[in-house]
Amino acid sequence: MLHLNFTSVMADEVNAASSKRLKDQAMARYRALRWEIWMDFAGSTTLHGPIHLTATNGSTRVYYAIVVFLMVFMFLMHTAYLIQHYLSYPILTEIKYNNIDYVYPDLTICPNSPLSNADLEDSEAGKKLKTAYQEARDFWLKQDDFSSASPNARIKRSLTRKFFENSKKLGRKPHQHVIYCQISGQDCLDGFLITEHSLYYRCFTLRVRPKPPVPAGPTHGIRLMLHRGSHSAPVLLLNEEEPFLLQSTSDASAWRSKEGFFIAFHEAGTFPVFPLQQLPNGLSVRFGTTTTVALTSTEILSVNLKGRNCVEKSAAPAIRLVRHDLMSRSNAQLTQDNDDMAEFDYTERACIAVLRQKLTYEKCKCFSEAYSIPYSMRNIGQTWCHDIETSTSKLIQIKFTLSCVKEVERLTDRQASLSF
Repeated sequence: MLHLNFTSVMADEVNAASSKRLKDQAMARYRALRWEIWMDFAGSTTLHGPIHLTATNGSTRVYYAIVVFLMVFMFLMHTAYLIQHYLSYPILTEIKYNNIDYVYPDLTICPNSPLSNADLEDSEAGKKLKTAYQEARDFWLKQDDFSSASPNARIKRSLTRKFFENSKKLGRKPHQHVIYCQISGQDCLDGFLITEHSLYYRCFTLRVRPKPPVPAGPTHGIRLMLHRGSHSAPVLLLNEEEPFLLQSTSDASAWRSKEGFFIAFHEAGTFPVFPLQQLPNGLSVRFGTTTTVALTSTEILSVNLKGRNCVEKSAAPAIRLVRHDLMSRSNAQLTQDNDDMAEFDYTERACIAVLRQKLTYEKCKCFSEAYSIPYSMRNIGQTWCHDIETSTSKLIQIKFTLSCVKEVERLTDRQASLSF
């Protein structure tokens, strides 16, 4: 009886061992098959990182783990970027003609002559400016290259600082040039603001925001009537559209055909801090003429109002400039505490103008009269390149200085941008 029980126990152990061995063999075959499938899948795709993680040990596995983590992080960042821009992309465009509310651009009027002979005779500040004008005229006419240059243009640039110092007494007001302004039957004379410009000295900007908004179409627009502002002969009369060599005239009556305005159209809230002739939209007008201008605009909106904004929420930086003309108002927000700062909405061309001015001072140690002075360089002062009220050493080197300025002006926008 004992023998039978012993035999039964031995048989149970043998069966259990055999069953365990079969299970281990099956598990080993399963793991081998799983590894073979994993290696075949990873080898036929780009999952080489997990292969290295599973096939290595120790510090080598840690190294591959770091690499795989970085790749996964970059993949997730790239995916998030694509999703963000996908949500910002409009999926449908709807075109409407002549039935949308028209957003007027800012309109800036710059007189070709900022002063007249009467302005220089009627006040003490005018007499000082007249003396400075005569000194600048004598200086530039004595230069040996005056016949191949434009004395009038250089004289005007030499008086930039002097004008801004006395602009509160000498500068003209909008009502002296604009005698009629109407938009869709509404008066807009009060919409003009004085704007400082380094080449034109003082301009006048019209910012039209009609309420309710005016529909687009040929029956709606701005009607302006401009006046010379003075019956006296103009001083510092320059047509900046002409080539530099032709801006000086010897005929005493030639000013009658050149006096007028340059009118620039630019984005709302901006101002051209560079020569106005570089704008794609602008025209010269002469007295005694009638001009009609038609403008078109394109407005792009996303039709899907949920989660698909056409413009990302990141705000563009403002263009900040030094403000010299204390009477200028469109150069600064009225709620601003800084009386010496001008602030405008960002445009690429205005940004490049700031870079060109910074590059001019870096290379030539003076500011070009073609561009405004950046606010970040306000502590330097009005160190204009054509200013003759300076040290004797700078006057001796003024030809080299102006040659340096010309080199910067010849740079393309890309070259000027890459200099920083």
